[in-house]
Amino acid sequence: MKNVTLACLLSVQLMLFGCTNPPSSVTAIAKEKSLSLVEVPSLVVVVDCGECKISPDIVKRIGESYMNAVGAAGARVSASETATFRIESISDRGAGRLLVAAVAGPVAMIFHVDRIKGTLVAGGAESPVDDTARFPFVTIDSVAKNVGEIAFARLIGK
Repeated sequence: MKNVTLACLLSVQLMLFGCTNPPSSVTAIAKEKSLSLVEVPSLVVVVDCGECKISPDIVKRIGESYMNAVGAAGARVSASETATFRIESISDRGAGRLLVAAVAGPVAMIFHVDRIKGTLVAGGAESPVDDTARFPFVTIDSVAKNVGEIAFARLIGK
């Protein structure tokens, strides 16, 4: 019984580690190739989801994360070229996520999520971007950070 419990705990820890550390991280991209000569477009974040309520902090966080990814990879931002990320839907669990997770347990990770879904438009091409946080300790701020990093990865062709 003790071995089964230990194996379950180890499995959960590995699963959580994988979810909080995406394999296509900015650090991995920077190590893979030198991006010092690569120029990427500046990113404009646009809210295009009708009457959804989005905190200005979320829009700001996506832009900051994109710029941090550019800096971490050693790339440069173009002064003339612009890419647009359109936020088409958002789901923010808010502070109640911990209470819901405690009451609903694993079911909360299926139905009660933080999510940002949108489209990245650059050079006439569109690319869907969708990131979700299911675990109660991961917030919409983390999702916004991931979206900025995903946008950078897509714009450099990764």
